[in-house]
Amino acid sequence: MTRIKTLFASLMLSCLFFVASSVLAVQASAAPQLYFDPSPTSVANGSDVTINLRINTDTANVFGADAVVNFPSSDLNLKSVTNGGFFSDFTFAQSSGKIEIHGYFSTAFDSKSGSGNLANIILTGKKDSGSGTLTFTCSGNGNDTEIIDSNGNNILSCNNINQDVISYGSTQGEPNSCGGTCGSNYNCQANYFCYQGFCRNPICQTSVDCSCKTPAPTTKPTPKVYPTPTMEIVTLAPFSTKSGYFKPSPTPTVNPISQVEGPVRNFNYLLYLAGFALAGAVIFIIIHIKKKSPPKISPPYGI
Repeated sequence: MTRIKTLFASLMLSCLFFVASSVLAVQASAAPQLYFDPSPTSVANGSDVTINLRINTDTANVFGADAVVNFPSSDLNLKSVTNGGFFSDFTFAQSSGKIEIHGYFSTAFDSKSGSGNLANIILTGKKDSGSGTLTFTCSGNGNDTEIIDSNGNNILSCNNINQDVISYGSTQGEPNSCGGTCGSNYNCQANYFCYQGFCRNPICQTSVDCSCKTPAPTTKPTPKVYPTPTMEIVTLAPFSTKSGYFKPSPTPTVNPISQVEGPVRNFNYLLYLAGFALAGAVIFIIIHIKKKSPPKISPPYGI
């Protein structure tokens, strides 16, 4: 029974040790970092290679970062240094075999966390063989390579940086075709150029398949041409009853009786009027005579 308890206790301690080791490993790997990418890499004599200087702040909000990069100037020429975009503001300075890079926010109280590109470095090879190394100058005292948090403290450990081994060669592999990655135009086949890290057709640099397909032009319908109207004087023929457009009314026939009946009816009216006038005149004369005749005097009754 005691042996079983001892085995169980040993098993529990092993599990706890494993969990603690895993947590510490995750915390160590998640610490703020500055590193070269890709690493290792190669470059041909006369060709260019792009080295990305990457930053990872873990969960810390940072205000800026500085890097001092060393390269073998006898083997490589520095062609350009540009802002990788992680910080809004960027400056750099160079001397023989050394690059000083500074990324930061110019606006007060601005900060960010996460990962991204601090800078893009393009180098040109000058040798046909051998190799060289890109390194950081890091002392940990905040005077060279560092990551500065929002409180102004350096949070970068010099254990969390790397070095980049660059191999030199007289020739590189076969240049990439459309869509292949590139650091310069030398990495792309003829008729292609390096655009934002990919080989593209210079005629249509945003086309992924380099086909430069243009949409077929929309054909417009041919307008219908109508003849110009002309004025024509047309002499109209008389209407015909056969045409169907106009049917003339039949010519009225004159009734002989009707031609006589009208005057006779008018004459009768005149006779009626004359008769009424004559009767009125007679009545008027009779009344007038009666008014002028003396009154008839009757003798007194009984004489």
